[in-house]
Amino acid sequence: MGAESAAWQETLRRRAEERERRAAEAEAARVAAEEKARREAEAEAARIAAEAEAARVAAEKKARQEGEAEAARIAAEAEAARVAAEAEAARIAAEAEAARIAAITALEAPARPEVTRPKESPGWAGQIASWLRDPFGSGIESPPAPTPRTPATPLSGNMARAWRHFELLTKAPGEASRFLAEGASCEILHGPWPSALPLPPLDRLGLHIESATGGGSRVALEVVGTTAGHNIEGAVLLTFKGELVTRQTVYLCLSTMPRPEGVPASPRTVQAEPPTGPSGSGALAASNFHIARRLLSAMDAGADSDDILSFFTPDATITDPPKPQLEGLGAIRQSRDESLAGLVWERHDLRGASGDGSELAVEVSRTALERDASRLDQAPSKERNVLFLTFREGRIARLRIYRCPLVDPG
Repeated sequence: MGAESAAWQETLRRRAEERERRAAEAEAARVAAEEKARREAEAEAARIAAEAEAARVAAEKKARQEGEAEAARIAAEAEAARVAAEAEAARIAAEAEAARIAAITALEAPARPEVTRPKESPGWAGQIASWLRDPFGSGIESPPAPTPRTPATPLSGNMARAWRHFELLTKAPGEASRFLAEGASCEILHGPWPSALPLPPLDRLGLHIESATGGGSRVALEVVGTTAGHNIEGAVLLTFKGELVTRQTVYLCLSTMPRPEGVPASPRTVQAEPPTGPSGSGALAASNFHIARRLLSAMDAGADSDDILSFFTPDATITDPPKPQLEGLGAIRQSRDESLAGLVWERHDLRGASGDGSELAVEVSRTALERDASRLDQAPSKERNVLFLTFREGRIARLRIYRCPLVDPG
């Protein structure tokens, strides 16, 4: 009996140990399953959090882009409103100063003959070579000097002051200072010029006004002249505060081409443009300003020739002295294609604008990186340019560019 009892006790003990072992294994399996479930839950939570973060970043980016687009739209509308307001202010000023027109009756003389240019002129290299040989024309037969123009309509306000200021600037510079405000900014920029020669003073360039646009606080003049056997064309930009000039910038370029046909016999002034629609020429100028801004933005974005051509009329012309004039969409397309082939990028920053009706003048700073595979350290080029645009039915019919590279930009 004792042996049987001991054997039975051993059996019971082994059974108890087996039960404990199985219970321990079951507990371990349960813990492992819980750990696996926890890790899977954490991984799923991390995935959901990552997706939520990606969605948040995308939403913020979209909101930022939409906000920037809205800000750009608001800025464009504000600029258009400013241009329209200046045009309206110019109209009111013209009416208010009607009593003072008698003081500038000398400007009301009949229009004289139009500017005549030589039909042919030497190439760019020939012009520079002849100038270097005889800088001030002692042995050169100069082209006929342009006949000074006078406005066909009475001028008033700052347009009249701009006209008179320019006359003094080019004929009696000492007296022109009476139109300048104290501390006024005055600068002269020029396109490619013979480096061996100083730029002659303005009163030795035979400059005359060819057209004018603007009113209110800004007036832009297109000017032409001859000196030492060479044609000169350019722009004079004037900013007024009250009745005085606070900023005067002169852009001058040597020209190898005659001016396009159809140049009006008198300048386009604030009074010369008839009202268009209920809002008058101010609304038209604002609309044309938007077109010019869109053209510059398209160029900055690297738009192809098809996109650029959509801004121009079929018979459009582009003058960019001393380059040959572009006539028609075919020539403009070829020029754009060549420009894109030689550019890495370009940017135009607006410095100011003035205009009325179908005429607009825009001043820009242009920065561009030319495509030159031979140079790895090439720096961008910088220019200060003035664009005169003539619009017809919402498109550009004439574009004149006065381009002044900055040799040592600040």
